[in-house]
Amino acid sequence: MTQNKGYVAIIAPGAILKKGRSVRIFKTRLFAKWARKEKLNDQLLSYAINEIDQGIFEAELGGEVYKKRIALRGQGKRSARSIIAFRSGDRACFIFGYAKKDRATITQEEKRIAKAFAKELFSYRDEQLDRLLKAGKLIEVNYDG
Repeated sequence: MTQNKGYVAIIAPGAILKKGRSVRIFKTRLFAKWARKEKLNDQLLSYAINEIDQGIFEAELGGEVYKKRIALRGQGKRSARSIIAFRSGDRACFIFGYAKKDRATITQEEKRIAKAFAKELFSYRDEQLDRLLKAGKLIEVNYDG
């Protein structure tokens, strides 16, 4: 176990322990397809959420939506961006991602959609999330560091 700024360890699939609270981490099917193509694994995604919880991110887009850099294999940390719904101590979801070489930023419409998605996601109870997982609408990030 390591300690870093109040974090004890990543202890369970997609969970980060901070002050006794865990964060469930999900990804949309759209993000999962992009991440697979870019060879981003769940370990990198878990680390990205850990960094957001520490205040390390590129932009807060409002409505608990963040833009976060993620390194693509062999291209460095500036190579990709992810749009993430994040609520500390509760849950996070990778909504979509893009390579920096393909586009500079997201559109206002994509930002609006991400905020609406986050609002809905954070309104769900665990039972509703479990149904979305079972239906394949969301995928849980599984990394047990």
